[in-house]
Amino acid sequence: MKTKILDINCKYYGLEPRILMENAGNGVSSIITSKFGKNKKIAIFCGLGNNGGDGFVAARFLSKENRVKVFLIGNEKDIKTKIALENWKLLDFTNCKKEDFNFQDIDCDIVVDALIGVGITGELKEPIKSVVEYINKLKEKGVKVVSIDLPTGDLKPDLNISMHYKKTDDSIVVDIGIPDKIENLTGPGDVKYLKKRKKDSHKGDNGRVLIVGGSDRYHGAPIYAATAASKVVDLVYIATPCVDVIKNYSPDFIVTKDIIDYNYDSVLIGVGMGINEKALKIMKRFEKKVIDADGLKVLKKDLDLAANSILTPHEKEFENLFGKLPDNLEERIQKVRDISEKYDCTIILKGKVDIIADKKEYKLNYTGNEGMTTGGTGDVLAGLTSGFFARNEAFHSACAASFVNGFAGDLVYSKKNIYYTTSDLLDKISDAFVFCESFGNV
Repeated sequence: MKTKILDINCKYYGLEPRILMENAGNGVSSIITSKFGKNKKIAIFCGLGNNGGDGFVAARFLSKENRVKVFLIGNEKDIKTKIALENWKLLDFTNCKKEDFNFQDIDCDIVVDALIGVGITGELKEPIKSVVEYINKLKEKGVKVVSIDLPTGDLKPDLNISMHYKKTDDSIVVDIGIPDKIENLTGPGDVKYLKKRKKDSHKGDNGRVLIVGGSDRYHGAPIYAATAASKVVDLVYIATPCVDVIKNYSPDFIVTKDIIDYNYDSVLIGVGMGINEKALKIMKRFEKKVIDADGLKVLKKDLDLAANSILTPHEKEFENLFGKLPDNLEERIQKVRDISEKYDCTIILKGKVDIIADKKEYKLNYTGNEGMTTGGTGDVLAGLTSGFFARNEAFHSACAASFVNGFAGDLVYSKKNIYYTTSDLLDKISDAFVFCESFGNV
């Protein structure tokens, strides 16, 4: 999933997949030439996705100084992306030979596996499974085998060439031109590849979120959070003292005064709650939780309860919990990373630039604008986070929530400048989702 997310985000920031594929295929060709020399007989087995596309580009470059045959496993009309199809057609202008594969004897020195790559999930299906068995038999006869990005199935290549970063311990990495900073930026890819509703699913299969919050003064906070979460999951429960107010606002939520004993997929604690000592007991009761607003103030009494949770503080809330933040962005990032590692949690530090970090990695989110200082936008972020967290890992959920929340704000800003409310923001959440789902299809 990491590679797919990065590919989409690269396009969002202006680095087109066509460029990445060209760089990948060229890099594969250069490494094969440096390892095995020139004037070789090379058979390249290509699948129908972008891994196959990398193989087509590699074939184009290799054909200048080698005898290259390309075997497409499947039909040309089923090639999945526009850029892969374009590179397939470009082979007609080279010395490559396109041949049908019927498990015939092939005379070759090198076989290139460009069948699936990082798209591998589950057991191999036919005809790919039998093609892998065929390549393994060629390897037993002394043919050198090279895999692009990841070996397909139980293939044991002599050389694995990975794009951008190592996919196996022994792989050689091709620099395909992705700037390091893009890897640490959120984008539509962080949303596109999260778990989605299945067509055959039933009510409740796609997540149940509990929101604990609200008070006489802040009855709007759980409404904002619940509305955002309901865009993601099937069922939203609210435990609040403001039962009648929220029930009268919307029939979309299940609203009770006390927490119903249930196996929730995620729990959001703190929005509009005020300083409520019950919050500490609630945090001890649930493991998979998002802690926001007043919940963060209560958390200070037992920071160990942050483990496995997502915290969503702004600067002052963070400093109240963990001490002064540096002004320098790089030092600030490191501080957030250190704290997330110390307490084994994920943190969204809200600000002009959101910093999202867990003990392994971090990302920066630049969506959003000054209009989002209006009250309630943080509640929307917390609701989105809990919705994503119901069915996904914490870090990915936090990145997706930050991007969607800010992107929706930018959609409102484009029409209303800074003159908008949190209700306006909520109205654009669905549009932000649709943008992310459709972005990057090539």
